Amino acid sequence: AAIDAVYVVTPRIANEMISRRELTSQGAKARRMLIDSFISNEGIEAFGVSGYGPDRAIYEAVFRTTGLHRQDRKSDAWTISDPSDRAWKKLWRQLKSSIASTTTDRVSLLDIANEMKQPPFGLKDGIIPLLLVVSLSELMDDVALYEHGSLVLKLDDAVAERMARNLGHFSIKNAGASSGGRRVVIEELSNRLGIKLNGEAPPFLRVARALYREVQLQPSFTQQTRA
Repeated sequence: AAIDAVYVVTPRIANEMISRRELTSQGAKARRMLIDSFISNEGIEAFGVSGYGPDRAIYEAVFRTTGLHRQDRKSDAWTISDPSDRAWKKLWRQLKSSIASTTTDRVSLLDIANEMKQPPFGLKDGIIPLLLVVSLSELMDDVALYEHGSLVLKLDDAVAERMARNLGHFSIKNAGASSGGRRVVIEELSNRLGIKLNGEAPPFLRVARALYREVQLQPSFTQQTRA
């Protein structure tokens, strides 16, 4: 069929509830519950979801059968990994590449979502916020998330819920803190702020949070004074 020739790597999603342009109220609730479970329990099988309700069904279709969430053989912990399913692997690689490429300007998450909806992937709107939350969570050491232009210091369940409702309110930019000159700057800030790196690349958000706390500790006169 002609459509098969266009959407050549559309991943199979064995769950009609999440694979829709517009979710039902039950589908939206299940997606929200699954996102909350991911944020709280990424390292646990099925994100700690008990029973076999709609949120568990979405987990099984999107994360377990694709290999996106699986147990590490060495540590026994469950982690987000590159999918084992071929079509999903190409989608996941492209999604992470699109996020990582935002090194020059901030890019709206709506633009990223629209890219995922176009050929050759053809994702439906319902599943995209779920995948964006998971992928951004994995890249938050380097990628800055903004809501209405303000830096988001923590991707928690409240932020994720707002993101799922309106991607257009959010944008991202790859801070590039793990390499090059920016890494040197972030490392120096880390040292001054007493952040222990243990030989690892400096996590952008940890430094941003520490700077924010330092600013908040200053007297109001200092905070309002311009150089």
